Amino acid sequence: MKALAKAKTRLAPVLTLEERRQLVVQLFEHTLQELAGWPILEGVLVVSVDPFFSEITQTFGYEFLREEQPSGLNASVTLAAQHLQARGAQAVLVIHGDLPWISQNELDSLVKAAPDKGILIAPDRHYSGTNILWASPPLAIPFAYGCDSFQKHQELALKANYPVIIFKSEKLSVDLDLPEDLIIYENYLPNTPGGEK
Repeated sequence: MKALAKAKTRLAPVLTLEERRQLVVQLFEHTLQELAGWPILEGVLVVSVDPFFSEITQTFGYEFLREEQPSGLNASVTLAAQHLQARGAQAVLVIHGDLPWISQNELDSLVKAAPDKGILIAPDRHYSGTNILWASPPLAIPFAYGCDSFQKHQELALKANYPVIIFKSEKLSVDLDLPEDLIIYENYLPNTPGGEK
């Protein structure tokens, strides 16, 4: 999780800093609630430079790993994967905290489709970003979040001779990054980020 004060800056034209903070916290808590009690998980690890997220994480009984300084998403995910692989994890499921329609049902379908060894990608609705990534083993590929990460992750997997599965899900393709996202999904703000249509 990015530091709260710097989160969702691309929404600054339409949301105040306080509104962006509320949105981030709401979506983050919604994500943790959906993961709670999901039997397939051995654990949840939240990585952030911001200690604000530690208290919320621990309220759910999850593990919090604090970064010493902000180092970018790829470094954060790599740190988490290294941490988990060193502890014997066979796979990691990298989930961003801004997916308003995330649910255990969708994630169950995703995990069932995931390879024992390899990569699964749930792309964003533009088929340019990576909203959820399954990696088995955790460090199977270098992480390449950012511009065109959907394509880059596929290329990295193929280069490493790992199979790639693309998981298409309307609900998991939705993230809230740009003003146009809020216009399309404004019915879910500010009260019901996980609500049904």
